[in-house]
Amino acid sequence: MKSSSLFILRSLTAVMKAKKLLAESGIVSTAVKRTSHSGEGCHYGISVSVSYAEAALNTLKRNGIYPQSIEHYG
Repeated sequence: MKSSSLFILRSLTAVMKAKKLLAESGIVSTAVKRTSHSGEGCHYGISVSVSYAEAALNTLKRNGIYPQSIEHYG
């Protein structure tokens, strides 16, 4: 299983903007929708390879997109 990082964002609009920005920077990402088990509704995010996580986070922050949380898998 490939290691990945998931950046949870505020909205689907933010996810689409983030996906475009990352693609322009040469970082492959996948949009993800997750249902919260705590009753908070749905969360949207961007999944990237863990090897690109730092570059992806820097790209997002440089463009005014700040993840609500970051999760690592694998």
